[in-house]
Amino acid sequence: MTWALGFLALIIYDYAYFLPQFTPAQNQVDYIYPTLIFLICLWSLRLSSFIFFTRLKHNHLDHRYEAIKANWKEKSSLKVLFNYWFQGFLQACLSISFIPLLFTNINTSFLIIPIVISLIGIVGEALSDYQLLMFKKTASTDTICKIGLWRFSRHPNYFFDILFWFGVSLYTFLYSKIILVFASPVLLYSIMRFITGRISENISLTKKGNSYKAYQESTPMIFPIPFLRSNS
Repeated sequence: MTWALGFLALIIYDYAYFLPQFTPAQNQVDYIYPTLIFLICLWSLRLSSFIFFTRLKHNHLDHRYEAIKANWKEKSSLKVLFNYWFQGFLQACLSISFIPLLFTNINTSFLIIPIVISLIGIVGEALSDYQLLMFKKTASTDTICKIGLWRFSRHPNYFFDILFWFGVSLYTFLYSKIILVFASPVLLYSIMRFITGRISENISLTKKGNSYKAYQESTPMIFPIPFLRSNS
């Protein structure tokens, strides 16, 4: 939950602490930054509440973190703390997607396209999570979810999460012209593609064997291809 809530805490802190230090001339449009806060608030509360009601409330352990702990030579609460701090560091890095907006002289009109992209990301991620949740309620543990958005991507929730942060980065870029903000969705993709996604897929391969391997071969990992559907 703190992964999602941490971003909300960061942007509210930035807005409350740093923004008042700038003169009104530097931030001429009052609703530009609050709009960004609203988007991140919506994303954060949606994800954190989903994790609470579907996992923490039922004492569900995330298999990815369990796999990480299983690879440690010693069981150590200190290592758990270091992992927690590392995620905090990643939050700070991903915050590059909105921090430059604080230091921008805003004198342009309101931009709607980045907001629409971010909203699509929130809705798509929520729909992906819901479809997988409903599937797991009725399916056996050795079956693979291929319904809805999961027919086009093995991790559609990852795709829409990246899309959300791309929208946030685009929103900041169009006002600040700082291209570095796009490092945020690129970093997030790298984390999902090579760390969390790889751990999750290795676990699925161990549990489901050749059926999941066939799913990997027929369905893209993150970025969906609408006309490429898994029929296996």
